[in-house]
Amino acid sequence: MSCSLALSQVAKFALITCMMVCRSINRYANICCNRDI
Repeated sequence: MSCSLALSQVAKFALITCMMVCRSINRYANICCNRDI
């Protein structure tokens, strides 16, 4: 697996996790959810 592919997989997983967290605890995740990844 190439490095860039691994990074894109990690970024996608992080984004999905952030969105899920954002729905649970919006006040903490707002910074993350409003950031462009």
